[in-house]
Amino acid sequence: MLALHGIDAYGLEVSQKAVEAGNAYAQIQLSQPSPSNFGSAAGKNLGHRGTIKFVVGDFFKTDWEIDCGGAPFDLIYDYTVSMLCFRHVPMLTPSHSSSAPYFPR
Repeated sequence: MLALHGIDAYGLEVSQKAVEAGNAYAQIQLSQPSPSNFGSAAGKNLGHRGTIKFVVGDFFKTDWEIDCGGAPFDLIYDYTVSMLCFRHVPMLTPSHSSSAPYFPR
């Protein structure tokens, strides 16, 4: 989880139930992180932790951005959308068909 390493992160999902589950899981991981979140035992004591929030929204619209503070993002990574687009929707723009991070600024 990026938040464990001091980065504020948002998760976008179309399902309200998935958002609720994601927020509950994130809170557990922030208070009692799994070892799999760290590359080494030394990484567990990183000091400042970021925040994490999952929100309901459609990736292809922008109305959900207000739930994320409305500020521009430093990094967008759309792993799930990338995989679906690559396999099932090849006519989408290249920015949606790559699994590489997108730096919007």
